[in-house]
Amino acid sequence: MLPFTSYVLCAYILLPVALRGTALFRQSPVWYKVCPVIKCVPTLMRCLQDEQCKAWLDDIAQCDDPTSLARETSADTFAHVQHPHDAAFCRYQSFDRVETQTAIDFLECLGGSGCMEPSSYSDQCAVVDPSFRTGLDFGPAMSPMLAGRWKKLYTSGWDLWPCQWTDFHPDNTNIIGPEPWMEAWPHTSNVWRMDLYWKNSPDATITFHMCNEMYPNETWDFSHLQNDTALDTTTSTIPATLKTRAVMWGTEAHENWYLIDTDLKFQTMTVYYCAYTEAVSRFDSITMVLQKEGAPTLTEEQRMALEAKALDVLGPEHGKLKRIPECA
Repeated sequence: MLPFTSYVLCAYILLPVALRGTALFRQSPVWYKVCPVIKCVPTLMRCLQDEQCKAWLDDIAQCDDPTSLARETSADTFAHVQHPHDAAFCRYQSFDRVETQTAIDFLECLGGSGCMEPSSYSDQCAVVDPSFRTGLDFGPAMSPMLAGRWKKLYTSGWDLWPCQWTDFHPDNTNIIGPEPWMEAWPHTSNVWRMDLYWKNSPDATITFHMCNEMYPNETWDFSHLQNDTALDTTTSTIPATLKTRAVMWGTEAHENWYLIDTDLKFQTMTVYYCAYTEAVSRFDSITMVLQKEGAPTLTEEQRMALEAKALDVLGPEHGKLKRIPECA
């Protein structure tokens, strides 16, 4: 991502080279700098004419400098993840500050056009011990509890957006129709819909929304990616019991979910998932705790017990939980 002056230079110097470029050039870091000038001109021009959007571009550009204040700030914020100094987390923070539809349109074009630069690092996913799985899966017994609205309380990943909640809808649910990319829900048996909501800040007036398709009792096969030397990752040794599919910012992500803990009285569930986003060649390893709407508030002792269970099953790289900021 480049600030305005660099975009102008790209348009007049790098663009002619790019148009004559080879497949090798398209795999180079330079390609991802000039790609928006080639493939996203209409949305880029609208962004450059919007002061908020242009400031956002300059904000992202700071993430390319490992000595910048932006990179230092993001490393502090994401100290609990596997690669806190990765520029990707700095960019995630910048994405979180998107406030205009102009910026969202440009971001969607970047992802959909293959202009998002692959990550420098990829998480190592947990090797899940099958012994904890006894009775804990997303099968028929879990379905009545799963359906409805859940608040996200904790995460071990980069998804620290405030005011997060999730709605789970079983197959054949009578709600607003699916997103254009959704192929199975709502009419295919055993395909659920998951709607995620969050804000940029606790007192923000804009609420963001993303849809997922959910497939209980199914697993994505990541095994063919294990030997890719560009990816610092391993995959779990046992099948997950739920997989999801989502499209956001023009890119598609696949997640394998493992149910680590449930509490019927306090209506909580602790989930570990390994996610892969092909567009940026990246695995993300994340643990989260959700609580159903209207359930009793957790005590600090209960929170510590949930984290201890996650650490015991997954290890410190995957179970170190951070509190999600509350709504204003």
